[in-house]
Amino acid sequence: MLITTCGAGFIGTKGRIVSVQLHRMRGARFHVSGLSWTAARHALARIYAALETIHLPRPSGAMTLHIGPTNHSIVEGSLDLPIALAMLASSGEISSDKLTSLFSWGELTLEGKIQPGSPQSMPLHDGMEWFIPGSSARIQQCFIPLDSTPDVPQEIPVYYPGDLYQACDALQGKGSLPRVNLQPKHLPSRQAKSPLLYDSIEGELLSKQGIVISAAGRHHMLLIGAPGSGKSMMARALVELLPAATDTEFKQFKQLHARRGEPYSDKGLRPFRQPHNQATAHALIGSWNASGAVPGELALASGGVLCLDEFPEFSRNAIEALRSPLERGRVEIARADGSQTFNANGITVATANPCPCGHLTNRTRTCRCTRGEVRRYLRRISGPVMERFALHLETPSGQVCESDASHSGGRWWSMEGESAQKAIRNVWEERQKDPVFHWPEQVEELFKKSMAKWAFSHRASQSIRSVAETCALLDGAMTENTRRFWEISEADLILALQFRIFDRPSWLEHSFQNHWPEHHSTLH
Repeated sequence: MLITTCGAGFIGTKGRIVSVQLHRMRGARFHVSGLSWTAARHALARIYAALETIHLPRPSGAMTLHIGPTNHSIVEGSLDLPIALAMLASSGEISSDKLTSLFSWGELTLEGKIQPGSPQSMPLHDGMEWFIPGSSARIQQCFIPLDSTPDVPQEIPVYYPGDLYQACDALQGKGSLPRVNLQPKHLPSRQAKSPLLYDSIEGELLSKQGIVISAAGRHHMLLIGAPGSGKSMMARALVELLPAATDTEFKQFKQLHARRGEPYSDKGLRPFRQPHNQATAHALIGSWNASGAVPGELALASGGVLCLDEFPEFSRNAIEALRSPLERGRVEIARADGSQTFNANGITVATANPCPCGHLTNRTRTCRCTRGEVRRYLRRISGPVMERFALHLETPSGQVCESDASHSGGRWWSMEGESAQKAIRNVWEERQKDPVFHWPEQVEELFKKSMAKWAFSHRASQSIRSVAETCALLDGAMTENTRRFWEISEADLILALQFRIFDRPSWLEHSFQNHWPEHHSTLH
């Protein structure tokens, strides 16, 4: 006797309908296909205990369970309900015809209750194809745990059975389950009246410039400064300035976090991730388990901000693993079982102290570190990794460091938080139109002289160009200019050059002297 019903599985981070088939015959063996024996054994233990608790018959005989297609990843516990219903149909308690077009999902407790389990076992999303595998027929109804909030099409009736007994009665026609009216989901709105951290950064001109440029151009930023100088606060201020996520982006955030087994609810804000400095390379990049690829912190922060606080304290493997994702904007995880690509297009903000004691650039406290200790500490951030940060910024402690306003190309950095959000949103919209940038001859000549003087690499020069173009777009965003031809000014280039201070050979020598922070406020 063959029973067929439908469940859910993963391909990467996306959920797909899978076929749950149970064949029963004489004997006393249980065979599994398309599911690990360990997961099947755990599911059978829960199902058999639930059937006995609620006084439903336990099927006998030899059974073969197949989950297909076999290229799907199955999260343990998510198929308890469809397997249990298939077993009840094989013993004659339920008509097998009613299970063919039924989608069910949920984990069974030993009392027979249906629960969603971990968020990771919830692969349902708005882009799923709700068709029976191997057929053009559509799913007719869904049985889903009460506490779950799936993205199911409006035309498919959804029922929330409390336990396996209620589900069995509904399929037998002995009782009815209330149909749940799924309302369209909208992105949670941001609390507009809450104060922005950006507004609390007062007087630190370079810091406000760096935050706005990073948010507008999605540039990675490296912050070095004394403890308590506001590095972590700047990273949190950055995510608040980003444009609100669209409904599609919000659903993508939920899918990625669900694949990791974490809920996502940030009240309309984009993701902000801040892993501990003892996180491994696998925690940052991603890993692979029995359920398939699991996204790391880079993927979870996609579309938002990843703050790597105390960056030199991360392991060398973790730091060096960031090279390709920071440059390419995606993470590729390859194993013998397959490969998976995750987006990693968030903004990475790395923070570091200038020395082991943290007071090398502090004008009010004395640094106790030798030059050798400082060099060894900063050498933990290799040159290739440092180059991938488009913006280098020192956070001042004590006396405020101001840059020359004539080099700033505008007044967008001095705006209030809400105005800065609007300007950044305008820049994002303009970037989608593929704007054309023009570099005048005198600006190009200044750029070449700077490249020769500071011996910037090709990657660093491309970062400088990108930051200068972002500054030009910000200047236009002040007037909501919609032209598609943008001219780069000398002020835009000079400002972009000011944020590459850690590439200069003289930066560390200046820090050893009593000239901080004057050495980076103007070009030498």
